[in-house]
Amino acid sequence: MQKKLLVVDDDIVALKATSRILQASGYDVTSTTRTDEALHFLERDKFKGVVCDYHMPDQNGTVIVTAVQRHHPETKVLLITGYREDLPEYLKSGKHAVRIVDKPFTLQGLLQAVHEEIGIPVAATAAAAAPAPVAAEKKASARPRPSQPSDSAPGHSRGFLFSRQRQIARKIRPRVARDVLDRVFPSFPTSPSSKVFTATAVFRT
Repeated sequence: MQKKLLVVDDDIVALKATSRILQASGYDVTSTTRTDEALHFLERDKFKGVVCDYHMPDQNGTVIVTAVQRHHPETKVLLITGYREDLPEYLKSGKHAVRIVDKPFTLQGLLQAVHEEIGIPVAATAAAAAPAPVAAEKKASARPRPSQPSDSAPGHSRGFLFSRQRQIARKIRPRVARDVLDRVFPSFPTSPSSKVFTATAVFRT
């Protein structure tokens, strides 16, 4: 079962970014920008953890912390703030202390704090512990390679192909000579560089 998290932040951009990285890591996330709605979610559901911004426009984070510790003492709280000095002392130390995440923070740093307080989701743990899939045997190596036409094969002599190349190359512009020669004579036994050289030499004649 996924670990359920409640994320509360009045900054919609920060809320979305935080929610997305937590969801991508395997958490089941419920999010809101309002304190009253967060309290409503806490009344009707149980969460493994709450990630809450301390400074909210309606009520500060102590309301959320108090509700969680009173009704869901097993739920972990991570309080986000850019002003640690504004927090009540009981939230910093003692039995009611919570994990404080200082702003500015990186999403990876927040994710690490959530992992430490709440634990890594079972799905993510299983994915990390699963052995890497063994690459399938290359079937192409078992297939016989198509034989390259020899110079002596009927209709594929080097002299015949070179003559046809000259005829075609005279009728086309130099910048597409290589493309056309590759399409018409894909089996011509030369390297790409020699084809370019051949096309160039033909245009100089």
